[in-house]
Amino acid sequence: MYQIKLPRTSDEDESVIVFWHKTEGDSIQKGDILVEVQTEKAVFEIEAENGGILKNILVNRGEVARVGDVLAVIEPVQDQEDKSDTENVQEKEVPIQTQTTESSEAHFRRTIAKRMMQSLQQSAQLTEMRWVDVTVLNGKRYETDPPLNWTDIIAYLTVKVLKNHPHLNAIWENDRIIVHPHVHLGIAVDTDKGLVVPVIKDADKKDLVELRQESRCLINKAKSGLLSREESSGGTFTLSNLGQYGIQFFTPIINPPETAILGIGKVESYLVLEEGQIKERYRLPISLTFDHRIIDGAPAARFLQTLTDLLNTPEQLI
Repeated sequence: MYQIKLPRTSDEDESVIVFWHKTEGDSIQKGDILVEVQTEKAVFEIEAENGGILKNILVNRGEVARVGDVLAVIEPVQDQEDKSDTENVQEKEVPIQTQTTESSEAHFRRTIAKRMMQSLQQSAQLTEMRWVDVTVLNGKRYETDPPLNWTDIIAYLTVKVLKNHPHLNAIWENDRIIVHPHVHLGIAVDTDKGLVVPVIKDADKKDLVELRQESRCLINKAKSGLLSREESSGGTFTLSNLGQYGIQFFTPIINPPETAILGIGKVESYLVLEEGQIKERYRLPISLTFDHRIIDGAPAARFLQTLTDLLNTPEQLI
């Protein structure tokens, strides 16, 4: 008998069984896709390492399994051939496995809830917030075709800033700080099933156009549930944009084991008095949550100041 166990597909311990491609009694060939499983971040396929007959499915669709749990059992073909020819083998009707969408979306929500609680309980999180005047940049961003959105802009500039503030591009592991030499930028994406975070690897090596193209590709994959393990793991810093929902400041939760996450709010107009005249300007709210075990408030504030300076000088961007 061969046991099909849940492998470690990410840094998460649990996965939801999304869909079984085979049913009990089916003939299995090596390399056949057996089942799809979903973590908080993405969907992964598990293939058969050996051929045989699928004897038992132990974890049904919509249920949660932990890394190492046995999902199914395959009986080798040789075992089938060794059975007595006189054995009365009767075909049995295999019931179709069904599970409501609500149930599947509920062990998915449980996974997200568990990670967020783990993040809050195992780190010392603090959030700093500030307004950034983006009047000039708000006009400049329409000079490109297509126009740059705020996630594109913040992503590109954040990567630049992190190279000068490396302790925000770090993780806390085994009671020590590990600073990454490159920026692997996560972008939080709202999907039908919940929060997913695709990761742009080596974002610090990409120019604005490359970063925008890869971001679009990964976001589309995330919304379609097609992210691979490689595309949804290994992040060193994350962006979360809630501006499209009218949110200003908020307290984003760190995606462990990262050190920080930057929240982006809605750009809005406001009035100021300049040389006796009332003028309209635009401002962007940003919120930085960081792990106080790794970085103090003043260095985090300097990170925000450097980012603000870049946003105020769009000539470096456009």
